[in-house]
Amino acid sequence: VWYSGAKRKEDSLINLDQVSEIRLGQTTPVFLHYRLPMLEHLSFSLVYGPKGSKTLDLTCKDEFEFDHWVTGLKAIFYHFK
Repeated sequence: VWYSGAKRKEDSLINLDQVSEIRLGQTTPVFLHYRLPMLEHLSFSLVYGPKGSKTLDLTCKDEFEFDHWVTGLKAIFYHFK
């Protein structure tokens, strides 16, 4: 789902089967540390890793993008869980 050109490919891939939760808002430790209340409604996190130890925190540019990402990811997530 996510890839960073600054990291090795093996260190920057998140497979959807590793995701344990899709969390809406800015509730993860990273978001709480870098909080932007005006973007709360456009933010979500993918919780993954052993016992949900890691997160990929995302903020969308608008409600349309947010709805598409969250709806699509939830459909895939719940289909395979």
